[in-house]
Amino acid sequence: MENKAVPRGTYDYVTSDDGILALRWKDNRIVTLLSTDMGAEPMSSVYWYCSDTKRKEQVSCPAVVKSYNANMGGIDKRDKSDMLVHIYCTPMKSKRWYKRMFAYSVDVSLTNAWVFYRWDCKSLSLLDGLSLKKIRIQVFREASSQRPVTSNP
Repeated sequence: MENKAVPRGTYDYVTSDDGILALRWKDNRIVTLLSTDMGAEPMSSVYWYCSDTKRKEQVSCPAVVKSYNANMGGIDKRDKSDMLVHIYCTPMKSKRWYKRMFAYSVDVSLTNAWVFYRWDCKSLSLLDGLSLKKIRIQVFREASSQRPVTSNP
C-alpha cells in the first residue's frame, strides 16, 4: 500500500494458518493491526472529519478496526500508563542499571495499583478516591517508618 496513492478506507489483509489476521487499513495514515479474535468482515462505515473538504465523510471500516477504536478509550493504555508513571517517578540517579530498574518497577507497581484502586472506587460509586500522589506518599511513609520488629515465640 502506497501512503498517498491509496484512497481513505481501503484495506488489505492476510490470515495465517494459525488464525492470525494481519490487516492494513488506510485512514489518515496506514494502520497495521494483528488479531486472533476478529476478522475484517463485516465491514461497516464510520464518519471521519476530512480536513480537505472541512466536513465529515463516510469511510468504510473493517470490524477489527471498529472494535479497537471502541475499546481503546481514546488514548492507548500503554501511553497513559507511561504518562502516569513519569508524572511522579522516583528521583534516583545511579550508574548501576539494576537500581534504576528497581525504582522503575516500584513506580509501575504503584501506578498499576492506583489504577485498580480507581476502578474499584468507580464500581463502588465512591467519588472522592485518593490521588496517585497521595497514595505514593502513604506507601513511602509506611515503608520508611521505623517500627520495632516483633517475633512470636
